[in-house]
Amino acid sequence: MSRRYTKLEATKRWLRKTFPCQMSVVIKVVEPASQPDLHGVCILGEGKALIRISRAEETMMIDTLLEEWAHVLREESPIPYGEDAHDQMFWALLAAITKQFRGE
Repeated sequence: MSRRYTKLEATKRWLRKTFPCQMSVVIKVVEPASQPDLHGVCILGEGKALIRISRAEETMMIDTLLEEWAHVLREESPIPYGEDAHDQMFWALLAAITKQFRGE
């Protein structure tokens, strides 16, 4: 494990412990060229999630991971959503994750 990503790795562990998901979640750091104009993406399907984070400054990667993790939790919510993946429930989940992560 590279020292550059120790905070990111700690964040991954914290999310798995504090906001566990029912589905299997794989997190990969990728080169920005592989997903231009995106800091991250969450690909959902068949009871699994793949979170791809574009390599960047570590704080940006952590913030992106928190957002993509909220997408997984939103997907697992029993409350249905339409075409907008950034609905009110998503923002509420992201706020809860972010506040707890920051110790607020």
